[in-house]
Amino acid sequence: MTKLNRNDFQLISKYSDWEGEDLDNALRENVYIHQKQWNTTLTTLLLVFGVGFIAVGIMFFFAYNWGDLSKTWKLAIVETVVVLALGAFLFFRNKTVYANILATCISFLIGVMFAVFGQVYQTGANAYDFFFGWTMAIALIVFLSDFAVLWLLYLLLISTTWHFYFTQVLGNYHDLYELLLLFILYTLSFIVSHFLSSQNKVIPNWWRHSVILIIVGLGTLISSYIITYSHREYFISIVSLLSVTIVYIAGLIYALKQRYIVLFTSILFSCILLFTNLLIVQVNDLIGSFLIGGVFMVIAVTGLVKQVVTLNKKWANE
Repeated sequence: MTKLNRNDFQLISKYSDWEGEDLDNALRENVYIHQKQWNTTLTTLLLVFGVGFIAVGIMFFFAYNWGDLSKTWKLAIVETVVVLALGAFLFFRNKTVYANILATCISFLIGVMFAVFGQVYQTGANAYDFFFGWTMAIALIVFLSDFAVLWLLYLLLISTTWHFYFTQVLGNYHDLYELLLLFILYTLSFIVSHFLSSQNKVIPNWWRHSVILIIVGLGTLISSYIITYSHREYFISIVSLLSVTIVYIAGLIYALKQRYIVLFTSILFSCILLFTNLLIVQVNDLIGSFLIGGVFMVIAVTGLVKQVVTLNKKWANE
C-alpha cells in the first residue's frame, strides 16, 4: 500500500467528518518527523562532521607543520591517531552507527599514514603503489563493516588505483580501455546491489543513485569520445559503444519495470547530451551547430521533464 502524504490527509479531512484534532493526530503519526528521529539524525550528522573535521584537520596539520616535525614525531603522531581511532571503534562496536563512522575515519587515516610513511622514508613509490596499498589495507575493514559509505570509498579507491596503473604502467593503451573497465566495474556494482536488495539486504537509495550517476557519466564520456573521434581505434570504439548501448537499454527496461525514476531520467538525459554532441559534430558551421544543438537540447529537456513528471505522478498513485 502506498504511504499517504500530507495532501492525501487534507483531502480525506475535506470530504469526511474529521475534526481538526483528528487531522493533526493523523499528520503527527504518519507525516511529521518525531522528535526522536530529529535527535538521532542531528546526533549522527554532528558526529559525522566532527569525525570528518578531525580527520581533515590531522591531514592539514601534517601539511602545514611538515618541515618542523622530525621523522619520529611524524610517524608517532599518525600512528597514535590511528590507534586512538581503533580504540574508539572497539569501544563503540555495539553501536552500529558510531562504529561505521569510526571505521570510515580509520580507513581515511590509514591512507594518511601511508602517505606520511612514504614521504618520511622516500620510498619512491608512485601514485599507483600508494593507492593500491591503501585499497588492500582497508579491504578487511570494508568487508567487516559492510557500510555503504565505506563501500563507495572503496570503489573510488579501486577506480583511482586503476587510473594510475593505466597511466603509469599501461601507458601505451588507448584511454577507452580505462573508461570501459571503470564503466563495467560500476555496472557490476549496481547489479550486485540489486541482487543483494532482492535478498532483503538494505541498500541505501543514495548509494544506488551515486553509482547510477557514475555509470551514466562514464557512458556519456565514452560515447562522446567515440562520436568526436570516431575514426580512431575502431575495435575498442565498437566494443565500448556496444557495451554502453546494451547497458542503457537494459537500464531503461529495469527503470520502467522497477519504477526507478532516477535511472530513467539519467539515461535519457545522457542520450540527449549525446545526440546534441552528434548534431554539433555533424554540422560544419560552428555557429549553426551550436544553434541547432541548443534548440534541440531545450526542446528535448522540456519533453523529458514533462515525461518524468507524468511518470512520477502515475507511479506515485498506483
